[in-house]
Amino acid sequence: MLYILAWRNIWRNKRRTLITVASIGFAVFFASMLSSVQEGTFQRAIAGVVGQSLGFVQIHKQGYWDERTIDNSFAMTDALAKAVEEEQLGYSIVPRLESFALAAHGNQTKAAMVLGIDPEKEDPVTQISDKLVAGEMISADDQGVLLGSALADYLKVTVGDTLVLIGSGYHGANAAGKYAVKGLVKLNSPELNKQVLYLPVLAAQDLFAAYDLYTSITVNMEASDPIGRVQDQLLAQLDTSQYEVMIWTELAPELAGNIEIDRQSRSLMIFVLYVIIGFGIFGTFLMMTKERSYEFGVTIAIGMQRGRLIRVVLMEIVLLAVLGALAGALVAMPLTGILSLNPIPLTGDTAQMSEQFGQEAVGAFAFQPVFFLRQAVSIIFIALLLSIYPMWSIYRTQVVSAMRA
Repeated sequence: MLYILAWRNIWRNKRRTLITVASIGFAVFFASMLSSVQEGTFQRAIAGVVGQSLGFVQIHKQGYWDERTIDNSFAMTDALAKAVEEEQLGYSIVPRLESFALAAHGNQTKAAMVLGIDPEKEDPVTQISDKLVAGEMISADDQGVLLGSALADYLKVTVGDTLVLIGSGYHGANAAGKYAVKGLVKLNSPELNKQVLYLPVLAAQDLFAAYDLYTSITVNMEASDPIGRVQDQLLAQLDTSQYEVMIWTELAPELAGNIEIDRQSRSLMIFVLYVIIGFGIFGTFLMMTKERSYEFGVTIAIGMQRGRLIRVVLMEIVLLAVLGALAGALVAMPLTGILSLNPIPLTGDTAQMSEQFGQEAVGAFAFQPVFFLRQAVSIIFIALLLSIYPMWSIYRTQVVSAMRA
């Protein structure tokens, strides 16, 4: 009975109800969209920099990260192989040999990052084959190379051309070789796209005279996996005087720091939004209380208990908050779902700024139900907190004074 009464009461003044629902819905919608675009940007940045290059957990020789040279490479010992077994670790591993070389074709030369990879193990992690824009994927026994499309444009090479690599190998050995361009890939990170080329790890070991050596082992994980637990497990099993185990926040502290700062900024913006909307909701409740003071006085005078009247008003407030939260969430959910599948291309200065930070020039959105639930719950909580005023007013209502108002 009280629920029916509360529902009828909120529609007695449709304008006030629609204004309240619209303001609450806007707050939920805007906060959800803000969370979605920022989280989508973070995920895009992490996928571009961490997923395609660093990995979420890496094993190196002790001191490699401070001095990233091929001389700090390591062999796959029995103890290391046992520690990184998929049956024991729970995740597959991706061995890599990374160094730098001068890439040349005709009169064009450019310093390039050479990544020696096992194509079969690497592809599930970085999805290189999905990023092919020309040619074909390299295989483990190939003597071919994959180039980032921007690097290929600079060197003016295409599939089938021959690329010359010249550099310094393991312990000062000469590194020089000719490789056929098997394919071109377009990486999400523009910075990587300008400098990365992939060789089969056996070919890279032969080029740098680093036979059976690796510079890193990456654990095939996702951002949502228990990264810290895997790091602790590896540290407990490996000789830390010989190896270091680092997670992505240690490998890319600038990126992790920027993401944390942006998250704090988002929280502050949402807090300010909630304060503004909170004042709007409070104004509505204040107006509702003053307009209905006569109604409250008459209701109490004819025998309705104050407690029951307070419960009815509380139900009205909850209904308004729930309706507004649902309206905002129902508009935001399909929109963020569509935008998460179809990122918005950025142009002009915004695109240039994104590329300067090594990110793809798109406005990315993330679709996570927790965004909408969190905002809806927050708004409902604010409404319940503000309902203290009308409930207190009803409790303090003087019947005679209210009926004379």
